[in-house]
Amino acid sequence: MLKLSVFLIYIGGLVAVLSFLAGPLTHAFVKHKTESGAEFFVVGVYLAMVGRVGWLGLFLFEASRLASFERHYRKREQAAAVPEKQQAGDFRDTLPMMPS
Repeated sequence: MLKLSVFLIYIGGLVAVLSFLAGPLTHAFVKHKTESGAEFFVVGVYLAMVGRVGWLGLFLFEASRLASFERHYRKREQAAAVPEKQQAGDFRDTLPMMPS
């Protein structure tokens, strides 16, 4: 989900840049222009529709971060609930005492 959200954020950023360049790009690529300039309206509408994808990507990114923090917090609470001797890697009781 993280990769998808970052991809959507990049798409939203690209659309934001393209929105600034919509006029010159429309002049460059549209050979037969209408008298009313409807092609500029259509390009603007499509850029506005695709521009919402960036917000969706941002929402997914923040949701994945929140899920990760929650998962880490639950693991830490569960580890704290386990008595000290039962934690993995605690070998104090199994090793013989060294004479002093």
